[in-house]
Amino acid sequence: MNPEQQIFTDIRRVMVNLFGQDKVYDYNPPEGTPYPFVRVGEALKQNRRIHKQDLDGDIQVSLHFWHDNPRQRGTFTNMMHDAEVALIGEYGVRGEDINSQVIEDNTTAVTLLHGILEINIKRYKN
Repeated sequence: MNPEQQIFTDIRRVMVNLFGQDKVYDYNPPEGTPYPFVRVGEALKQNRRIHKQDLDGDIQVSLHFWHDNPRQRGTFTNMMHDAEVALIGEYGVRGEDINSQVIEDNTTAVTLLHGILEINIKRYKN
């Protein structure tokens, strides 16, 4: 399995272990899916050539958290924090290699909280 897919699969596994199978998706879940949930989203691979065909690099993966109750922001941000701590433990990344933000999403009839956690995993070998 290529390094990008392996990391994506591993992150999904970590999220399922943390939140349960019914709260983790790697696609946009169907309408009516209960909140909160997390979606393992975009992945970006940046290569660095070491020698001939030997590559090293970074892989960034975005996790998207969704909740339909802004009054439960604490619960929501704790969910994001738990994911961050689990990923630091899994990959040994430094805190500065993780970015997070919480924004309002007004694209539905109910205002949603949308959290984005971006993790940068360094030095994979291909």
